[in-house]
Amino acid sequence: MTRITALIFTAIVLAGCAPAATTTTASPSTATPTSATSTATSTASATVRPSATGVTSDACTLARTDVETVIGPVTSQQSQTTAVPGTTAAMNLTACVFTSNDGFLTFAVTRAPVSRTDFDNAVKQIPGVQVESIGDAAYSATISAAGAGVTTLFVLKGQTYFTLQATSRSKDGPALLTSLRTVGQKVAATL
Repeated sequence: MTRITALIFTAIVLAGCAPAATTTTASPSTATPTSATSTATSTASATVRPSATGVTSDACTLARTDVETVIGPVTSQQSQTTAVPGTTAAMNLTACVFTSNDGFLTFAVTRAPVSRTDFDNAVKQIPGVQVESIGDAAYSATISAAGAGVTTLFVLKGQTYFTLQATSRSKDGPALLTSLRTVGQKVAATL
């Protein structure tokens, strides 16, 4: 499995598994983990973080206001910076899972360089469509059922690869893609 395929797999695993991995109760200035593992540390706060600046060093610096346009008010966030399933240390990955009452958003970015060829080869293995106007290349995959949705956005900007995946009980896949597109454009503009 190539590094980029592993990261795509990781995005799907994080989005599917992360909320069950730890539970966090957020207060206005702190979060109290009720269950913790060595791969997740709580970083929840009520302050708004700077828009997408610094996301390659810490995925949890993704602006909360941007996240909330996709999934609603954030109730917790979990940093996934080490031992993320499906990745290797060489990928130099940072990831963050934001949770709300409506769903969750997972943002992962690799700090190791990814070539356009590796990116294109990896995303071609996943059913999806090319998305215009985000980074140098972007693809999406969407699932909708009964008004709820799951959407993943895979983006390459220069040699930086990132993925955004969101679930929602109140938005279908196309509505999530519209919201994720805006966040993806903001992130790509900072890289």
